[in-house]
Amino acid sequence: MSKAQVKALIGSPSVVDLFHNTQWDYINYSTLESGEVINYRLILYFEQEKLSNIDTTGIRSLPGLTNAQKALEGKRLEKEAMEVEIQMEIERVTKQKARERAKVKAKAKAEVKKIAKEKAIIRIETIVKEIMNKIAKEKAISKEEMERIAKVKAKAEAKAKAEAERIAKAKAEAEAKAKAERIAKAKVEAEAKAEADRIAKAKAETERIAKAKAEAEAKVEAEKVAKIKAKAEIKAEAERILLKLKLKWDLEKLKY
Repeated sequence: MSKAQVKALIGSPSVVDLFHNTQWDYINYSTLESGEVINYRLILYFEQEKLSNIDTTGIRSLPGLTNAQKALEGKRLEKEAMEVEIQMEIERVTKQKARERAKVKAKAKAEVKKIAKEKAIIRIETIVKEIMNKIAKEKAISKEEMERIAKVKAKAEAKAKAEAERIAKAKAEAEAKAKAERIAKAKVEAEAKAEADRIAKAKAETERIAKAKAEAEAKVEAEKVAKIKAKAEIKAEAERILLKLKLKWDLEKLKY
């Protein structure tokens, strides 16, 4: 467990080792309404950012919890553990999405460089073609020269056509690949969102059930306390009446 997870679970420490930050002390000294003093010290030891040991010798003097308190504490710890697990899952999904976005961005950048290179090749071939046309116009070219130039031109056009087809094919493949990556990215994001929604719903449902159960238990406990209080009051009233009768009886006896 990391330091951040410890803080999220039990809060910030009362005292921290100022020299190494490897020891956290949680200290409490308080007085209950009954006058009982609660005093404990919990010490946590860390190796860098990870929890390595827990010293519980300072909390052994605490009074034991009742069954009801143990049940409530168990529910609280279960709820906090679930919240920490949910937060860790959300962080994992967020990091995974960031890595996938970086990968897609790098691929897109490489594709842009490739297309720029292909455009440069086409531009060079176009310039060569223009130079050849200019030379043909400026010189008195014989029939044989014209035929040679025609062959060169046909060869250049065939090469340009093949290059254009290659570029078109590469472009189509790049677009298909980009589309597939967009679909994959959208799918990952949708799955991550669905998972986050499911986790949020599960958390809300867990809290609702816990709240309803706690309210029901509190109601039962209140009714139980009320019954005990009523019985105690009835008993006290009966004892008071018996005491009155006894005093009256004693007074009657004294008269005689």
